[in-house]
Amino acid sequence: MKSIRLISFGTYQRITRHMVAAIKSGTETVVVEGHAHDCEIVDVTYDSSLDYRPHSKTEHHHLWIDPKDLIVLRETAPADETEWTADVTFVSFDRPVSAQTLKDLEDLHKKPTDRQDWVGRPLPNLRVEPLSGPSFDLADLRGKLVLLDFWGRYCPPCKSATLYVQKLAERYKLAGLTVVTFTKDNADDARAWAAHNGVTLPIVLDRDGGAFSSFEIDGIPEVVLAGADGKIIHFWVGFEDPVAMDTILQEALNRSATAPTR
Repeated sequence: MKSIRLISFGTYQRITRHMVAAIKSGTETVVVEGHAHDCEIVDVTYDSSLDYRPHSKTEHHHLWIDPKDLIVLRETAPADETEWTADVTFVSFDRPVSAQTLKDLEDLHKKPTDRQDWVGRPLPNLRVEPLSGPSFDLADLRGKLVLLDFWGRYCPPCKSATLYVQKLAERYKLAGLTVVTFTKDNADDARAWAAHNGVTLPIVLDRDGGAFSSFEIDGIPEVVLAGADGKIIHFWVGFEDPVAMDTILQEALNRSATAPTR
């Protein structure tokens, strides 16, 4: 069953996001915690297509809106061949943040932004399949400074990370940097996403998830820098500090340029 796009009930202002049409179709009283709300029923059409495929898909929702308190108290939304209805059972404003929410935010703040355990490891020996061009082994990249970018079209931060990696690829191309990106998306989605965002980097289709698994990727974006010796220099988790990424890359390029040839 597909996911259902339900409106956040307490945020009336957000219901206009991706809205392409809205028509008032009636009124109805909705009772919540013993209080009667005189609601307007609005039939809304949303553009639910992916941002790189605008206007390719629409969804029709029905919203019961209290125009006095500006809250959505009931909604129907499509799901496969049926329809779901969600009702507000209680309304509360200005509630203190729960202890669990605070803990989750604290844990998120503590999440590492790099994988030190990968530093010094050799690149996994993988056969990869680019979106365009012949398959190749990662081992074939030995002798080059390599930046590997892992992304997905459903991941908003991935766009910023991949476009920044592309800037690095252009900036340091003459210095010998090779950049390859990896995605689990299918070929059509990968092409559409790349075209929409102006991504021109080589894209590897990780159809069976082998590359993501070999690098132990459990979230995206993630970026891996490997030296000419085929060993990993840095492994970024997320896209928190692009300036630091550039600095580490420059240092690696400088070391590579001054290393004695054999």
